[in-house]
Amino acid sequence: MPDRSHRTNDRSSRGKKRSFRYFRDLSDAVSSRLAKLAILLLIAVVLSQIALQNDTIRRWITDIERLEGTAPE
Repeated sequence: MPDRSHRTNDRSSRGKKRSFRYFRDLSDAVSSRLAKLAILLLIAVVLSQIALQNDTIRRWITDIERLEGTAPE
């Protein structure tokens, strides 16, 4: 009877290579999207800070100026 153990090992090593490639590609895609999300959030924070420098926008968004200097009842 011929020894077929080498065939099984070949298949499992090919499966491991495919699995490794799959997870590598998946992690590249996820890290790329996370980087884009981080940049988008950073831009949003900077824009919101710039917007809050304007008195009209700050009064429209927040009530803190109206409440400043008053004690809660």
